[in-house]
Amino acid sequence: MIAYLRRHPGHRVLLVEKTDRLYRNFKDYLTIEELALEIHLVKENEILSKDSRSSEKFVHAIKLVMAKNYIDNLSEEVKKGLHTKAAQGLWPSFAPVGYVNTMSSAGIRINEQLRLSNRATGSNSNDLGGGGCDFGNWRRGGDSK
Repeated sequence: MIAYLRRHPGHRVLLVEKTDRLYRNFKDYLTIEELALEIHLVKENEILSKDSRSSEKFVHAIKLVMAKNYIDNLSEEVKKGLHTKAAQGLWPSFAPVGYVNTMSSAGIRINEQLRLSNRATGSNSNDLGGGGCDFGNWRRGGDSK
């Protein structure tokens, strides 16, 4: 989006649902500020531009800090959840290609339908596209390759 706006200096209006959808970090805020855009925050019913009052810019900056806090907190919670699953010996995310998630203690298993499909087409049934992951070795804390 930034590259597009830099290449097209005639496009100076930016429509955004709300503040937290526009910025991922403070650097984004500064970059967008440099472009001198007119920002329409649809759900917040606000229009910000270089001519906006200082109080409007101040409230927007507070919303930016709140959005940053939300993003940081979400990141912490996701990491905590993944670490908890891994500590319990479960697969911490979606199963790799060629495997399916299970409710068992292993957390994943080979996708038998894909294995049968590979056998029917003559593909190597041992390579299910899992990126060479040795799941048993991973659970023991070893290298995945």
